[in-house]
Amino acid sequence: MHPLHKLASAFAFGAALTYGASAVYKDTNRDGHVPADVRVEDAPLIVLEELFVTVDPYFCYRDEFSIGRIKDLAALTYTNRKPAFTCEELFAYDGIGGSAEFAKELLSMKDPAGDHLFLGQDIFAYKEAGGTVEYAKKFLSVTDSEGKNIFTGAQLTQLYSLNISVQEALTSKDTAKPDALFIYPASDNNPGLYGRYVSGVFRDANSIKFFNEMKKAYDLKVEVVSEENQFYAQLLSQTEFEYLLLAGHGRADSLDLSVRREEDEKLKIDIYDYELENYLQNLAPNAVIFLYSCSTGEGGDNAVNLANTLAKWAHGRKVIAPKEPLYTNRVAVNSFYPFDAALTDHETGKRDITYTVLFDQKSGLTD
Repeated sequence: MHPLHKLASAFAFGAALTYGASAVYKDTNRDGHVPADVRVEDAPLIVLEELFVTVDPYFCYRDEFSIGRIKDLAALTYTNRKPAFTCEELFAYDGIGGSAEFAKELLSMKDPAGDHLFLGQDIFAYKEAGGTVEYAKKFLSVTDSEGKNIFTGAQLTQLYSLNISVQEALTSKDTAKPDALFIYPASDNNPGLYGRYVSGVFRDANSIKFFNEMKKAYDLKVEVVSEENQFYAQLLSQTEFEYLLLAGHGRADSLDLSVRREEDEKLKIDIYDYELENYLQNLAPNAVIFLYSCSTGEGGDNAVNLANTLAKWAHGRKVIAPKEPLYTNRVAVNSFYPFDAALTDHETGKRDITYTVLFDQKSGLTD
């Protein structure tokens, strides 16, 4: 994938694309501000040879060799004529060999109201995971009794990576094995430095191996969610889950389910989600909760962190979480049932960063 930095050619893109010859260009930045060296008196459409122009000036840098591909991708829009890709998404998608034809196929999949089931960030992630148009069509053709789509493109990247079929996603196994609920985030490709997108950590080789090991030990129900209410709905199941895995990019007080440009509390699980206490009572009394994330046990016993908060709400059910950033190759399973694991530091793999806690209603936190 290619970082965004100053090169010979520059591009901006949006609902309308045009060429012209009167604007002066010297430099721009990625936060949407246009420097003094760019004349925009011809706004809303800015003009410059070899420069894509939008009503919302947002300039990206790219080498001249990819100009043809970038033109095709930048021309892709939603039905409301807004660009399908941000700068980061466009260049990341091009960097993994994504074609305009593949993106068009996914953008053509819409719900009954005409809204797109794939967004630009979903298309990038799905392509990066190796997803196919055929797999997407199978899932996005499934509707409920009201004719509404059950799945969206944001969910398919993780489901595809875990090799989950439509039938597995819709139904739960009922064998002699204990039941487990695995919750994965809909967003797992966050732009880093210069807008570079990294492969989703919850679908890397270590995470897939971990999932397959758990699948042998449990009847797994897998759900990919973007909002907390979607997670809560799974806890209303008739099944008494004995193991709950909550995956997501985390920090001491929260765990992300999805990422959008605007801040939205519904897109994460955090220490202020008091309503979660009632839902957790639907887990089996002996259930184990594993926070498959970074730093949700930071600070240990005396800290206000997500692990302690969930342990208090879970009424005697054990919570396992990392005290520091957790890497997928640093999870060693001690016991499949009941679930138990040792988490170690990234640098050496020898220092224990596991935080295990349960809350006794009478005496308080214990570990």
